[in-house]
Amino acid sequence: MRQQSMQLTVGGSSIVNTSMASSFTTDPQNLFSAYAYSIQIVWSGGTSPVGAFVLQGSDDPAESNIVLRDNAPVNWTNITSSSQNISGTPGSILYDVTECSYRWVRVVYTAVSGSATVTSGYVNIKGV
Repeated sequence: MRQQSMQLTVGGSSIVNTSMASSFTTDPQNLFSAYAYSIQIVWSGGTSPVGAFVLQGSDDPAESNIVLRDNAPVNWTNITSSSQNISGTPGSILYDVTECSYRWVRVVYTAVSGSATVTSGYVNIKGV
């Protein structure tokens, strides 16, 4: 049997640009028809931030394939093994997820101490 190749589309967007002096949550990203995604967050400056990042997923339905703030998911669950503790500046994290089957993803940062500025926060989604 001959395998057919999948035509992948790629979409990227900025998801966060904020201070790490306090906790924050990124906007939800819709993974409808997604095969894989990556999220990178880069920070610098400040005073050695200490905290933790975690990915959260949701299977809440959506009426469309785009994120609508009025129709955002309400039920979120931490994605197993996605927690990353950080300390120091400059720094970065990168999540690279393939074969994801949940509908939505977001990043939650819980600040413990220190501060820095997120200088770059992007998501790249590949799908059919």
